[in-house]
Amino acid sequence: MPYIPKKKMVKRAPKKAPRRRLQPTAAIVAGGLALARRGYNRYAKARKASTEAKFQRAKRAAQNRISQSDNITTVAPVVIGKQRPRTFAEKVSAVDRPPLVFKRNYQFSAEALSGRKGWFSMNVNQMLSDDLQTDITAYKSSMYTDTTTADNTVSGNAFSDNARFYIDSHKEFIKMVNSSSNSITGKIHLFAHKRDTDNAYDSAPISPINLMMYYSTHSRSLLTSGSGGEQTVGNGFSFNTTAGTVTNYAGTFNMPGSSINAAGVTASTDPTLSPMSPQIKDRVGFWFRKVSTSDFSLKPGQQFDSSFVFNLDKNKIMREQSEFNHIAGISYNIVVEFQGGIVGDSTAVTGNNVVSTGDCQLSVIRENQRVLGIENKLKSKIVLQTAPLTQIAIANQVIINSDSGVGLTGAIIDA
Repeated sequence: MPYIPKKKMVKRAPKKAPRRRLQPTAAIVAGGLALARRGYNRYAKARKASTEAKFQRAKRAAQNRISQSDNITTVAPVVIGKQRPRTFAEKVSAVDRPPLVFKRNYQFSAEALSGRKGWFSMNVNQMLSDDLQTDITAYKSSMYTDTTTADNTVSGNAFSDNARFYIDSHKEFIKMVNSSSNSITGKIHLFAHKRDTDNAYDSAPISPINLMMYYSTHSRSLLTSGSGGEQTVGNGFSFNTTAGTVTNYAGTFNMPGSSINAAGVTASTDPTLSPMSPQIKDRVGFWFRKVSTSDFSLKPGQQFDSSFVFNLDKNKIMREQSEFNHIAGISYNIVVEFQGGIVGDSTAVTGNNVVSTGDCQLSVIRENQRVLGIENKLKSKIVLQTAPLTQIAIANQVIINSDSGVGLTGAIIDA
């Protein structure tokens, strides 16, 4: 019987049971999230502390440079908008009517009284004398018209004048020096007008300073006198008398010495009041939007320089807007608040323990330049080269009746 070898059986490894995945419990998940949040919060706090530390180091370095150098500090310019390239049509239009550059210089001083905070503002692009209205008038006076006398105003009766003006750019340079013997702390704010408005609201000029004072009185009527020569207003705030008159919210607090504020009056308020104080923020915010704020601290003789750049060429100035003094998107206010350092009273009887903030003075140089252009020329007009058609009185008009062929005078008969 033949031999048949047996096949060797290959032993295979036993199949492993599928690995069981462990599902995390709710407690583990919650604990992990809590750890992650705590870790992120620690990271955020550390990052914020690092940023704050860098800011403080930079601030100290800037102050050290002031004390060791020429006593002048300069902050980065505040830039509004973005300069856009000109279109082909604007380039063609600018060939014979190029934009004009209008430049102005102002020099003035402003004072804050002891125990009070001083305020003054500077208008930017407002339809006021010696501002935007004057530049538009000066621009139009250089243009030719088809009339014997050129109409140089924007708000006149030239309804066929559809010229649109634009502010290609506007730059403000503000230099302030402490010209007093006391130290000065303060802030310089930039406010934007949120809507087209006239010059006053309920006898209060539409300015951040005036409306701040107006709303702090809870809109009460003006008084001609007050206790101790002051007008006490809402929430304990007060503003002082100047030359025997109450310096209240109806006063003009534009930069001293200007055509708008020839008397040089500076607003005087309680040191805690500001345009965006919580009790008046919503009402002042109806008129204005705060764009930026810069703090300054000046020893006697130190100088603080700031600048603002406005790129506003997308906003066109129409003739109808001349009915307002402030134009939304174009008009701004630069507001300066300042107060002196703490001083003692030499007349105090008991231990010379009477202290307050001292009188102080800021000497300011303001320079601005506005580049103003026109978008298009005057629209086409009909110029009649011959005498107009003769006017015939209705009683003398001859009308032909098409049915009878009879000429009728002074009557209209339906055909």
